[in-house]
Amino acid sequence: MSLIISFSSNEWILTREMYYDYFTSGQMEFGNIEKVISKTRNFNFVKAVWAPISHLLSAFGTAFCLNLGCLYYNHKLKFGQLLNISLISSLIFFIPSIFKFFYFIISPDISLTDYNQYSLGSLLFLTSLYDPFWLKSILEVFTLFEIMYWAALAFGLKAILTCGFDESLKLVFSSYLIGLVLWITIKIFTQTLVFNFN
Repeated sequence: MSLIISFSSNEWILTREMYYDYFTSGQMEFGNIEKVISKTRNFNFVKAVWAPISHLLSAFGTAFCLNLGCLYYNHKLKFGQLLNISLISSLIFFIPSIFKFFYFIISPDISLTDYNQYSLGSLLFLTSLYDPFWLKSILEVFTLFEIMYWAALAFGLKAILTCGFDESLKLVFSSYLIGLVLWITIKIFTQTLVFNFN
């Protein structure tokens, strides 16, 4: 699904015309525009191939966090069961990707900036706050779909553990959510070091 959405977006939405409109408005020369488009398309290809690997690594990370939570609460679950819950729950994140694809297919007069800044269901989408960079990183993560993901994880755990939804949600909060906050902190710290943001 991830590959199909990425390659379809690169083919039908992120067209050469869109790049030309964006770069000619910045008074860039024709030869330079061609070089940038070529590099951008190569980068988009790598990004499209990396996306499913990234989703899989994310699912493993989530399963690992849930496993730690299960150990803490003395629940005996196999790692494979937790990975399965994580993978099935992560299908929620394809909803905004599919919606974004169809929205930009039917929308006339869209720009590259509109496409790059579009983030359905996120606080960033509602507030349009892009500065400071660390606030943007936080607002991008905490979306409506992220909250739905927590609920999906809790329902998956509830089905296997045969416990109440409240108890399984508590397990998600005390394991996955802590892991997510740690990941955001590391991401912001790394961006600060690499890009020297103030």
